[in-house]
Amino acid sequence: VRAARSTVKLSPKTGRRSSSLPNCVQKRCRYQNTIKTLAAPQPDQWDTIKYGTGISHAAEKLTHEKAAHLYELPNITKLNIDNYKIVLCHGSPWERDVYIYPDADKQNVDKMFNHDPDFDLMVYGHTHYPVKWVRNNKIIINPGSLGQPRDRKQGACWALWDTTRNSVELFREEYDFLPVIEMCKKYDP
Repeated sequence: VRAARSTVKLSPKTGRRSSSLPNCVQKRCRYQNTIKTLAAPQPDQWDTIKYGTGISHAAEKLTHEKAAHLYELPNITKLNIDNYKIVLCHGSPWERDVYIYPDADKQNVDKMFNHDPDFDLMVYGHTHYPVKWVRNNKIIINPGSLGQPRDRKQGACWALWDTTRNSVELFREEYDFLPVIEMCKKYDP
């Protein structure tokens, strides 16, 4: 989250793979999907197909200490910005790997709102699908994905939070994706 006086841009995160992580990390790795992949002792075909060479490139750059730090990050991070209470989580506030899609059933949406009743804005990700729910002056958003939107719509997704009005707008920006495709072909033909 990058805060300015009256607005905050929100966007998803990425991870890495290593074949030489400490055993305690390998055995306990129930982190977000990329951390699980990165902690596996050997790359498998599915990982290479899904993530390409980015996993092995990240594994070369990330130290044991950095990998352990990523694993130890809490499921929920709470912040105060301009007197607003913010909750950040990957999949959901109760579990990192839960997929909460825009068409989630009422029970899961209620669970999101009721899990931690003391928030003004909750930001989650994991699905790469943008969504915004508002109830009783509480806002829950998934800003979507800058580079991997999964809703089959072109463009980079992001959210803008206006702290003067406590409102969030979701955006999708068109960009020239051909250079990205060419770079992918270069590294993962």
